Amino acid sequence: MCSPHIKQLIKDNTILVTELMDSNFAYTQLRSNIQIDNIAPFTDTPKASEPSIPVRLVNNIHKTFMGILDLLKANVHLPEDREIIEKAANGNINYLTNMLDEMPSFVKEQMDNAILIDYEKVLRILENRGDMPTRRNLILLKSKIYSEQSYHHPNTEASK
Repeated sequence: MCSPHIKQLIKDNTILVTELMDSNFAYTQLRSNIQIDNIAPFTDTPKASEPSIPVRLVNNIHKTFMGILDLLKANVHLPEDREIIEKAANGNINYLTNMLDEMPSFVKEQMDNAILIDYEKVLRILENRGDMPTRRNLILLKSKIYSEQSYHHPNTEASK
């Protein structure tokens, strides 16, 4: 059964996946159950031949979520796994919040859709275990992705 700690983490951190900026590294940590002190924010600059950072964020959503899905299905009860997810989210939340203002709207829409698709998978797993009501949490997720807690548009303050 999924612990209350993990349930609350999934429910409250609606942009958890995109906060794991270097998803390959994060995925490796999740898969190998290595306990780490911190996952630093993603700071390197892509080479000219690589996609832009916003595109990479969208591409990273699914890869990282697969690691979390595997974790939930396999051994979410392990304290080390809970700690890895929590530290990964806390270590990268500020970077993504700042990045959102620089992303074109079509990228935001892609991120929104990808997050909803994968969250539905996670929530279905939890619902099947009797842990969470899926519909209610998808509505909460949808409303919080661009809420003031996670998205600050530069024109919002000026229009008030």
